[in-house]
Amino acid sequence: MRTEATMLMRLPFLQIEPTTRCNYSCGFCAGRHLPQGDLAAHRLQTLLDGIEGLEHVELQGEGEPLLHAGFFELIDLVRRRFPQVSISTITNGSLFTDDTIERLLDHRLTRVNVSMETADAERFRAIRGGKFERVERGIEAFMRRRAQRGLHQPTVGLAVTVLSDTLNDAADTILPFYRRLQLDGGILLQPLQRMPQYVRFYSREMAAQLPSAQQLQAHNQRTATHGELLQAVQARRQQPGFYERLYGRTAGQPVCPWLENGLFLSHDGALTPCCFVKDSQRFAIGHVNGSLENAERQRRALAGELAQGRIPKACEGCGTARSVSAGALAGQRA
Repeated sequence: MRTEATMLMRLPFLQIEPTTRCNYSCGFCAGRHLPQGDLAAHRLQTLLDGIEGLEHVELQGEGEPLLHAGFFELIDLVRRRFPQVSISTITNGSLFTDDTIERLLDHRLTRVNVSMETADAERFRAIRGGKFERVERGIEAFMRRRAQRGLHQPTVGLAVTVLSDTLNDAADTILPFYRRLQLDGGILLQPLQRMPQYVRFYSREMAAQLPSAQQLQAHNQRTATHGELLQAVQARRQQPGFYERLYGRTAGQPVCPWLENGLFLSHDGALTPCCFVKDSQRFAIGHVNGSLENAERQRRALAGELAQGRIPKACEGCGTARSVSAGALAGQRA
């Protein structure tokens, strides 16, 4: 417990990793290579006691959040400290039991995103090692129960990782699935992660799934010219979630949104600058049991490096870091 005399860290956006454990076996997942464990409630409470101004919490890391036995206890801790905070999560959708659905609705989440790469059952199983039909039934049950209770939240969307083999799935399988289940949280399309902290875990077969620049260009062009798909992608902006709000806060500014307004709490209590930093042994800026003032200084130091046109080791491979540092260098040359 921090004393009242301790200066509170202003933190509008916090992403919490409930667990690194998962019931799927996706080949691109860094979590399977990290120490397996769950976030202790007292660690989250310690962090919450030291911050102020929290606006949005995302409960998601490298594992499946709903595997954490105390998932709803974590939500309760956040709500007691910050009653008006928005809370969202990303799940693989395989654990939508009747009880879990009821509790997700009771706890007033603002958004639930379900992660997948394809809505083709055979390819889904090959990529994830699970049954697509189970996910489909769970989402259907979620949407049905939300309607029965007369609720409009949480909105339910899809978070889609684009692989070389699934470039066409956004339009061919994901969109029809999204429409058929009458989802309303939009579709997030994100290419397979290229940051070194992820790629180091990829097998040769997985590395081959990194879309080329030409493939991504064609994929983006198809999305931009596919009216219905584009509408589903843009639906996320109409009801902004964690990432839309975080990145929107500094839109047009030559800064990293995470280093300005966000923080990632890993399952072991380590504090990292953003959700993309997976090597907390090397790149943590602090720990919940340590000094948040020192963590804030380290965060500002990373922002300072970017402002000078240098990309910190922790940020290597990050597109945002490249953009910010390139802008800084261009400004120095002008």
